[in-house]
Amino acid sequence: MPAVTKNAWSLNEFSTAINKLEELKSENPALLPLKGSKKSGALFEKLLSREIIKVLGDTTRSYADRVNSVMPYISSVSRLLNLYFDPGQAKQLHSKEVLNIMDFYMDLMSAVMGVTYMVIASPNSGIKSNEGLEQARAGYNLFSHGLVATMGSESAYEKEDLIFFSKKLKLFLEKSWPWYDEKTRTELKANINSIIAKTSISQVRDNLKGMKLR
Repeated sequence: MPAVTKNAWSLNEFSTAINKLEELKSENPALLPLKGSKKSGALFEKLLSREIIKVLGDTTRSYADRVNSVMPYISSVSRLLNLYFDPGQAKQLHSKEVLNIMDFYMDLMSAVMGVTYMVIASPNSGIKSNEGLEQARAGYNLFSHGLVATMGSESAYEKEDLIFFSKKLKLFLEKSWPWYDEKTRTELKANINSIIAKTSISQVRDNLKGMKLR
């Protein structure tokens, strides 16, 4: 396992860490690092380090270089999420870890999408703006629908974790709203309103009702 004390892991080190965790899970799922654990909490936080997101803000590098540097991390974060999320369980054993990984995923994806919108229409980007933007938007729309669906799976997660996630989802959707097309906005609003109507958690309801979507 790469050193937790190192300032920032390279992509190879991050991938190595995921490989090691996949091996650990195959031996004993109880060995996975947990958020807040005295023994493994530092490793869990290292896995969710936002250092890689800083790459997207480095304007001395080309758009393609910045995004290409980050995309492999997105794949690795997906693998990390799969380590903790169990689609076969109605109640997630790792509720806190799953929703914290999804929070990291949101930060990473919104950072990529933000750079995409700023740069994709640039004549120096080397990308056809309409084609590139629509491809990016389609993937982002699917990702966003998945997040809202997760918020609607109230019975699968612990109350305190859902309250945390609803706050983070609120910020994500507010930031992302200008990037969605009208069809996606309508669908997301309908799903959010359905969650507001059905949730038994007042804090979740208040967080979602308080969204400024414009």
